[in-house]
Formats: sequence, structure tokens, C-alpha cells
Amino acid sequence: MTVRLPTAVFVALLLAGTTLAPMAQAQDRGDGVNNPDAEVYVDGLACPFCAYGLEKKLKDLDAIRKMEVQLEKGRVLLAFKEEKTLTKDEIQQAVKKAGFTARKIEFPDGASSERPSS
Repeated sequence: MTVRLPTAVFVALLLAGTTLAPMAQAQDRGDGVNNPDAEVYVDGLACPFCAYGLEKKLKDLDAIRKMEVQLEKGRVLLAFKEEKTLTKDEIQQAVKKAGFTARKIEFPDGASSERPSS
């Protein structure tokens, strides 16, 4: 027995495929974080659902202006708002609340503070 898709369903699936491809390529065009204030290496970051859950918890941190989850590298790049910083402990706690472990946190330009952000 052969199952045939109605034409409308076929067209919808075809259109969905052509609109998702450019969205995936947008990340490769530099829409990410070019000069991160922090690089967070996360254990257990394995799928898009994991990334989404982590993003939600990190967005709760007021100091974050922009973030880029690099799933294949298991890391998150963070850009802070002007005049804002985060400590390693603040980032670790947010990652932990999302159910993950921050294996390593680096601040390439000394953007961290040992005091809580203002």
C-alpha cells in the first residue's frame, strides 16, 4: 500500500526546508559573538534542546548582551553589556541551574570581576 501526501502538505514541507537552510547559514555569516568577553566550556551540551535550556538560564543574567552557543565545540561565547561584568561563580551557578557543568570559563580580555556585577 502506498501513502500519498496531499499536494498542500508536500509544498509546505518543501517550503519549510528552503526557509530553514538560510537560517542555519546565518550563524556562519558572523551573526555570532566575534569578540567574546567570556568563553564557557560546558559538559553535557549535546543537542539543540540542551542549548535552548542553557540559553534560557544564561539570559536570566542581566549582564549578558549577546551569546552564541557552539554546540559542536561544547562552548558558549558571551558578550557583556557595557559597564557590566560577571564572575566565574555567577556563570557557573547559571550553568548549574540549567543542569550542566561549566568545565572551564575563560575571560580573554580580563572582563571578569571578583565582585558581583552592578
